[in-house]
Amino acid sequence: MMRKQTLSLSLSAAEIDLSGGEHEWRVNGYATKFGNVNSYGFKIAQGAYSDLIKSGVKPLMFFNHESFAVPIGRWDTLEENARGLKVSGVLTQGVSLASDVYAALRAGTVDGLSVSIGWRSEDQQEQDGVLTLSKIASLDEISIVTMPSDSKARISQVLSADDIDERIEALATVRDLEVFLKEVARLSKRQSGWLLSKAKACFAADTRRDDEQKALQEAQEILSRMLKKME
Repeated sequence: MMRKQTLSLSLSAAEIDLSGGEHEWRVNGYATKFGNVNSYGFKIAQGAYSDLIKSGVKPLMFFNHESFAVPIGRWDTLEENARGLKVSGVLTQGVSLASDVYAALRAGTVDGLSVSIGWRSEDQQEQDGVLTLSKIASLDEISIVTMPSDSKARISQVLSADDIDERIEALATVRDLEVFLKEVARLSKRQSGWLLSKAKACFAADTRRDDEQKALQEAQEILSRMLKKME
């Protein structure tokens, strides 16, 4: 079974820097730091990306994982060293969002890199309660992301279609649904509560309409019987 997650590094961990001047908007940084235990309790081992790099993988560049939008650039160099996965890419001049991101990077108001990775269960080992991923099976995209400027890596979860199906199947209470909306749909607690309230109102409205339709049908049947008796 393939698992997918998104791992984000803040500025001090990603070590983003810019080069190329006005003719080329190049971004350099570390998209992954090896041996760093994240909040999900696993870490990535040195060499985990080696097969992907040898295959010539070229992940797309997006901003904040907006993968349905136009890519803001391309990553043309990926290499592993003792510290992590070092990447270099070029923002696409002429794409308006790329211009905005470049300005924000220079100002230091956008300061993170985040990878969307997939791995198989046979490529993970557990020791002392910590999983270590020895091989990354897919690297779909690397995003430049808005992150606070601290040294702690931040993680947001990306679930596969199978994982989402399992989560839906397990829903049993309103609380389960609220957590699902927060973690999968990425709605805030306020938005989740609002959506649930609207859903309840919609169900109630449908129930009222069903009751009204049933009452009308019963009235029509009574009237029909009365007319027959009068004939």
